[in-house]
Formats: sequence, structure tokens, C-alpha cells
Amino acid sequence: AASTPHPPVEAPHPPAVRLELFLQPALARPIQLSLSSYVSGLVSQLTSPHFLVTPHRILPVEASSTGNFLILDVHPENIFTATSGPDVPRLIQRIAVRADDLYINVPPQEDPGDAVAGLPEQVVSAVYGRFHHMDPRFGLWQQAVHGTFTR
Repeated sequence: AASTPHPPVEAPHPPAVRLELFLQPALARPIQLSLSSYVSGLVSQLTSPHFLVTPHRILPVEASSTGNFLILDVHPENIFTATSGPDVPRLIQRIAVRADDLYINVPPQEDPGDAVAGLPEQVVSAVYGRFHHMDPRFGLWQQAVHGTFTR
């Protein structure tokens, strides 16, 4: 009998959590690079002067071969940092509350060609990038069991 393959990264230990979500439209190829860009954009959009989210708090784990299904890990802040951010439950709540207005632009990972030669990266991203949002038909899910518990 075939079993579900183990994820490439072991599930985080509490209080960290693993989230699952679907994106519309799908991430472009190469998917792993697009996933990293999406997570960077997510961290950037969740951060505000009064809600600091550092880049190591939300980490990409895996994306499906279609680029629609994502798995992300949300980690607690390092308590030894000078500027401490929100705890994991508040961070997850912010992601859930802002899910409808989080449209994250992922720049093209493959060269769009000579048409963009010499243009600034922001212009290339704005013109050729794709805006992704969480698909409201599926929602945002927190894994309730250890990620490698597939037997």
C-alpha cells in the first residue's frame, strides 16, 4: 500500500506550528523559489511599526507540484533578541484576520526576456509578477498532529 511521503522538513516543536493553505493563482515555476518569494512578501505585509515579524518567524516548508498548496512553519521569536515580536498565536491570528487583504506579489523567477533589460527589479515585479492570495474556499489550516505521523 502506498503511503503519503514524509515532508522534506520535520514538523516544528511546540510552540511553533505548521500551517497549510491554498493559493490563487498558483505559484510559477520554479516553485521553490516562488515559495520563498511568497513567504518573504507575507512577512513584509504582516509587519508594521507595532507588529514586528522577523524573516525567520515564517519559513517555507513545501509547495505542491501545482504551486497551489503550501505548507509553512510559524516559529516563536527568539527571546534573546533586542526587539521581540508577537507570540505564535497572535501571529497566526494576524494571518487569519488579514487573509482577505493579503495579495502578495511574487516576481517572475524565470527571465521574462529582453523586454525588461535595464528595468529596476520593482518595475519588473509590478509588471510581470503575479499577485497571490489565500483561497477562501479552503481557508487556513493548522496541522494538529506531528507532520511525520503518516503510519
